[in-house]
Amino acid sequence: MKIDFIVCIKQKKMKKLFEFFTIVLISTLTTTLSAQSQRLVLTEEFTQASCAPCASQNPTFNALLHANVDKITSIKYQTSWPGIDPMNADNPVEVQARANLYSVDGLMATLDGTLIPNDCNYYLGAPACLDQEEIDAAYAFPARFDIMVEASLVNGVLEVTTDVLCTQEVAGNLKLMVVLIEKVIDWGTAPGSNGEVVFYNVMKKFLPGVNGIALGNFWSSGTSETYTETINIDEINVYSFDELAVVAFVQDLTTREIYQTGTDMVIDITSGYDNSAAPSGISGLPISICSGEQTLSPIVNLTNRGNNTLNSATISYNINGEDNQVMEWTGSLETLQSENVNLDPYTFTATSDNIISVSVSMPNGVEDENSEGSTINTSLPGSPPSGDRVEIEILTDGYGDETYWEIRNSEGDIISWGGNPNVGTENIGTGTFPPPFSPDSYGNDEQVSVFVELPNTDCYTFHITDYYGDGLLDEGYYQVNDFEGNMIISEDNLTDEEMNDFSGEEAVSIEELNISNFRIYPNPAHVVAHITMNLLEANSVTIEVVDLLGKVVYTEEFGNLPSGNHLFDVDASSIGTGLYLFNIYIGRQKVTERVSISK
Repeated sequence: MKIDFIVCIKQKKMKKLFEFFTIVLISTLTTTLSAQSQRLVLTEEFTQASCAPCASQNPTFNALLHANVDKITSIKYQTSWPGIDPMNADNPVEVQARANLYSVDGLMATLDGTLIPNDCNYYLGAPACLDQEEIDAAYAFPARFDIMVEASLVNGVLEVTTDVLCTQEVAGNLKLMVVLIEKVIDWGTAPGSNGEVVFYNVMKKFLPGVNGIALGNFWSSGTSETYTETINIDEINVYSFDELAVVAFVQDLTTREIYQTGTDMVIDITSGYDNSAAPSGISGLPISICSGEQTLSPIVNLTNRGNNTLNSATISYNINGEDNQVMEWTGSLETLQSENVNLDPYTFTATSDNIISVSVSMPNGVEDENSEGSTINTSLPGSPPSGDRVEIEILTDGYGDETYWEIRNSEGDIISWGGNPNVGTENIGTGTFPPPFSPDSYGNDEQVSVFVELPNTDCYTFHITDYYGDGLLDEGYYQVNDFEGNMIISEDNLTDEEMNDFSGEEAVSIEELNISNFRIYPNPAHVVAHITMNLLEANSVTIEVVDLLGKVVYTEEFGNLPSGNHLFDVDASSIGTGLYLFNIYIGRQKVTERVSISK
């Protein structure tokens, strides 16, 4: 089976090589008669998963492209505007560089380097304006190059070989652009606010970079060159390896004219192992988690690293080193294909810093031939403490009626809210603007400060949403402060919906703690922070120092102590400069003081 696969690859390469040399021979013999090559047309589109006009124009645009696969191919650049798009986050720099080349800042498309004409009552560059007549005209225009592309992915290394043959004399600022794309990315549910779920020919990476490969300023007819580029595929966020393809084109970066395009739409993928699998990512986790008994259902991305189809694997996982939970996975994954696997719920005792560990073994019921990387870990911080009340601080942008927030308890009940309730947490990006009116809406560029009393000790979640999905623009921000005014949650550019956990705790007075003469000094502390107290009755004492993100940086248990005066020293020299919460536990109760440490 393995030998047949290798033979198949060689046959494919020999066929392409024969075709290329045939082109060279014919071109050489007929240069004086007809120096023309059949063009493959290229369209480049700048689109976005949170762009409402994109959702309305893309279906017709994509249908036209799919109906002309023998004449035209495309590259889609998922931009950073107007809202969020996780595919843009995969390579924002190169997306923006191509946008800068064409001076575009919205939904636009080009045809062989020229903006699509505004001949359909839209605007210059509108994808909806592309029609069959324009594709046919571009396809019929003679190309000045022939381009052959051959790509392979072997043991995680992508190699792309591009043969370029000039068939008609050309001069200019010539560059060979080699682009790795993902033909189809299907999210299942919309990753942005415009409802689009499936995305086509998404740009992943330029090889070797967005500036392309310099071809010089003049090519004469009959000139040919071969270019090879390699990259470790681990450097690229790939959603589905079997959807990878390569598009290469020759472009004059000064005039932006594209002379010819070539593709390899099926990349050969091989591995050095027959049976191997590994976890390649852990998701489905909150930003942070409150302490105590909690239940999580992590999602692990399972990847087949072997040549054989992966039909089964054993997934083991634990949190904080507690008992392993085992799940037997079955399915069908080809080489380098991945699948998100929803793990069964796991109940554990959460602390200030939690470690989720996932291991994959026994691919297809046999020992893994490559155990390296078969276990991955990720951390989940504990939620910052807040005391018995929090302050919600918001500076709206120029669209104050688009903002809404709420606080929910661990049961999901809303205990407080503010802003435009017609926005809520689900009515986002519906395409109806402005949002429905409410007298509770905030004003534009309004400073908001709201104090929320927390009814009891619990784990709370702060939700904030932006109706349009472009966040709090300009100077806008939101912040949640604890009962002493310390920031525990902050963001200056929210997306469609953001949420953060925090721990609400009822404040307890020193008198209720059965202690007196309580003091922490000096404050600020430099080398040592002294803590004095008079225990009015025997009790256990634990000291904990927590930073403003909720991470425990120091802890010490002193066990049961007799009543009377006590002095405790906290070594501040090993704690970084900053503001900290000193939590002193007396039995089951706690007192918290804010202490600054400076060096």
